[in-house]
This record gives sequence, C-alpha cells and structure tokens, in this order.
Amino acid sequence: MQVEERLDATIHMRFQGQYLRIRRCAEPLKPLVLTDDTPTPPVRKPRQKSDWMKNFFQQPGPSLGKAIRISHGRS
Repeated sequence: MQVEERLDATIHMRFQGQYLRIRRCAEPLKPLVLTDDTPTPPVRKPRQKSDWMKNFFQQPGPSLGKAIRISHGRS
C-alpha cells in the first residue's frame, strides 16, 4: 500500500497496483478551553444523610393477623 500526497494537495492511495478512491476525514474538533469570563458551576455541598428511618424499628408494629387484614382491605 502506498499513500501519495501530491503537490496540488490531493492524496492518492495505491494498493496492489491500483488506485483506490479515498477522501480526507473531517478535521478533529478543537478542545474546549475555559476562559476567565466563562462562569464555573458552583460547588455543591454534600447532602446530609436523611434520618427518616431514625427509630423506625423502635415502635411496635401491628400483629400479623391485623397486618394481613389491612393488606386485604379489611379493617
């Protein structure tokens, strides 16, 4: 395989004695550079742990029979 860049800025590729059709890839995107006038996102404080289950298991629950009646829609 032979790649040729010619004086007229074209590129040609020869493979096993025959020229192949090729084309240039798109130019790579430039990296994003943050400048001083670009606002930076504010720093978030870590959330505090929720205490909604605090003392959850300290209170007695309904008896098994009452829980079954509640789940079946009977009081």
